[in-house]
Amino acid sequence: MRETSLKRVPVIGTLRVLLVEDSENDAMLLLRELRRGGYKPLSSQRVYTPEDMEEALRAADARDEPFQVVISDYYMPRFSAPDALRLLRELGYDVPFIVVSGKIGEDAAVETMKAGANDYLTKENMSRLCPAIERELREAEVRRERERAEKALGRSEDRFRRLVEQIPAVTYVQEPIDSDTPKAITYMSPQYEAMLGYPAETEMLDEEHWLRVLHPDDRERVLAEELRTDETGEPYRIEYRLIARGGRVVWVRDEATLVRDEEGNSLYWLGVQYDITEQKRTEEEFRKSEERFRATFEQAAVGIVQVGLDGEWLRFNDKFCDIVGYEREELGAVSVFELVSPEDFERDFDRGVKMLAGELSDYTEEKLIVGKGRRRVWINLTVSLVHDDSGEPRYFIAVAEEIGKRMQAEEERQRTQEQLRQSEERFKVLAQEVVEGIVLSENGRIIDANRSLTEMFGYDLGELVGKDAIVLTPPEHREMVRRRISDEDTRPYESMGLKRDGTVFPIEIRPRHLPYSGRRIRVTSVIDLTERKHQEEALRQSEALYRTVVEQAEENIFLVDAKSRRVLDANDALLRSLGYTDDELQEMTLYDIVAHDQKSIDLNIGRIMEEGHRSLGERQYRRKDGSLADVEVNVSAVPYNGERAMCVVAHDVTQRKRAERMLEEIREAERNRLARELHDSTLQDIVYALQEIQVMQVVSGDDRDPALEDTADALKRSVEGLRGAIFELRLKETLDRSLVSSLENLVDLNRRMARGRYELDLVVEDDFPARLPGKTGQELTRLVQEALTNVRRHAEARHVRVELGLDGGLAYVEVSDDGRGFDAEMAGPGIGRQSMRHRALELGGEFDLESAPDEGTRVRFSIPVSRLVKG
Repeated sequence: MRETSLKRVPVIGTLRVLLVEDSENDAMLLLRELRRGGYKPLSSQRVYTPEDMEEALRAADARDEPFQVVISDYYMPRFSAPDALRLLRELGYDVPFIVVSGKIGEDAAVETMKAGANDYLTKENMSRLCPAIERELREAEVRRERERAEKALGRSEDRFRRLVEQIPAVTYVQEPIDSDTPKAITYMSPQYEAMLGYPAETEMLDEEHWLRVLHPDDRERVLAEELRTDETGEPYRIEYRLIARGGRVVWVRDEATLVRDEEGNSLYWLGVQYDITEQKRTEEEFRKSEERFRATFEQAAVGIVQVGLDGEWLRFNDKFCDIVGYEREELGAVSVFELVSPEDFERDFDRGVKMLAGELSDYTEEKLIVGKGRRRVWINLTVSLVHDDSGEPRYFIAVAEEIGKRMQAEEERQRTQEQLRQSEERFKVLAQEVVEGIVLSENGRIIDANRSLTEMFGYDLGELVGKDAIVLTPPEHREMVRRRISDEDTRPYESMGLKRDGTVFPIEIRPRHLPYSGRRIRVTSVIDLTERKHQEEALRQSEALYRTVVEQAEENIFLVDAKSRRVLDANDALLRSLGYTDDELQEMTLYDIVAHDQKSIDLNIGRIMEEGHRSLGERQYRRKDGSLADVEVNVSAVPYNGERAMCVVAHDVTQRKRAERMLEEIREAERNRLARELHDSTLQDIVYALQEIQVMQVVSGDDRDPALEDTADALKRSVEGLRGAIFELRLKETLDRSLVSSLENLVDLNRRMARGRYELDLVVEDDFPARLPGKTGQELTRLVQEALTNVRRHAEARHVRVELGLDGGLAYVEVSDDGRGFDAEMAGPGIGRQSMRHRALELGGEFDLESAPDEGTRVRFSIPVSRLVKG
């Protein structure tokens, strides 16, 4: 009944049991109990010594049938359960070990279980054997599965680590804000050290490390983004800079995602940092490339335009505006098609269609376009179609070069060719009349010569024709002449000529190859140098005389090489004036002497070489002691040892400057006298005449008489012009009283000239300096005058304000109006603006102009008060 009541557990396969039992009967009882428990068929082996147990275990392994369970008696003559368990574990087996024995003490049983036995049964309670084996087999299988899983996990982790450590980016794991160690880095891949030079462990062990390497300029926005994503859990994406070891700046793109468990709890941030330094460098180079393209576009010497696919302007440079004669604002309002000549319209349209269809990539042609005022302009035009990265067309780009002069040159060339043809016909006639000897040769044989050559060498023409041209050269020079002829060398050179009577004389030979009667011949002009040699000797003597004169002259005279700018020679007057020795001066260049910037010096040299002579006016030279000498300079381009040089004559103008100051005082007195006479006499006469005309208009009852109106307007303009001239003449005198007085006169003058078109106010703060140094006051007054002139001519204002005041440590002068204004960014730098800016910079101040369409204009000059009052 008991046997049939046991729960049978089906067993797949054979249960392999190792019995450590010295009693054969007890072993049979154990096997019977196993069969009763449902373990059939059964494979077992009994051992009872350590040697037998080890041999049995190894043999089972060799058969690839390892034991699944070990059942051991506790006490045996040469063996015990603890010994068997120890041996089993030492051999590396992890199978269930169950002790089945008679009565043993409780302490022994506990020790056995502590030693690693899986269960302990008494032989009197064998019914627990099968359930114990079933349980331990399941647990063993669980352990094996766990071991396999752990090995698989280890392999997976190893693959993941190799993957992470080989990708070209830094991978990191960071604790979330709500963990026990918020924001702690728990993993940092080795690429961190390759990217920044710091070991990856530094980031994990040093919590402050990341803040130290974070670029100071990026810290605030990076920390703000960290805080935001910590609060929202949104993905973290940002670009910022890190300071690598050694100070190198590294740009990174940091992307991290918050990993959560199934319940949505935050586990960790998994992030990747990419080194984008090269990308940033590329972006910066692209930005600079864009700037260079923009500069090239705007400053190109040819016209460049971009036109949309719809035919609308996208962009054009100033040079194109110059070519077609329009201002920028004007050209923007003109259709692209208005520039196309009517006869070219259909052909140009077809070309555009073909380019859009991919049938034509670009084209170039010389053509006429229509400029401003219907002016016809010759250009060389190249048109191409720009595509985007996907190949879609974006816009047309055209490059236009004005070739009007070239077309004229082509016409001139054609005329020249015709003239050349006619010239060939006249050549023989003319050749006979020139003073130079001319000989025509072909393959070294003389085919013709003019009368001058035959007379020069004492031959008749018939004697020379057909002879080798070398007969005109002495034997000692013939090799050199033959070499020049065979090399077709056409450079002029000197040689000796041999006359028919044997006389040798110096000659200069100038060969050329020219077409003549359909053939290519050598035309050689021969010049008798006998007289020139006599002149060269005379010149040598003249140069000696010149040096004597230069050395004894009181003016500062020196020679400068035009290419190297080095001083070649100088007279004693210059050495005395500047304090240098001759050896010191020989080591110096013009840049060392002239106390002006190199650009100015080079510009003057270019003009001198082009014009041959130039008066540079007053300049300053550096003396050896560091002081400056005022000189008036005249320079001429002269030949010097076969090269181009400059002869500089520098006149000391110290006495003249003193005289000029005296003359300026006289002129100032004369200006004041003229101003008084103009005001008291001429101006009053004109005003009286104007009043008389106005009376005539009233008396006649016809105040619209055109003749009287024109005369009255002319007189009014004369009054305004005279008042402006009187103001300029008295400017220094009024400034001697006060700047405010001068500006009041200026404002009053401009009110009159405005003729009521707008109101003009002058506001001067009480603390603005009343008196200024002479030059400062004059420049300030002229700056205001220029601004008011621009208002009167262009602003169309209703109200104008001139304001002088202090703003902290700055003094300012401001002219503002409520007129039509203009786009200050798009407008070019006009002469008036450049003049006002130049005056401001000369005074050591700043010039600012603000304007916008329909919002008026504000011109402001500011300067530190300390500099203003000191001048």
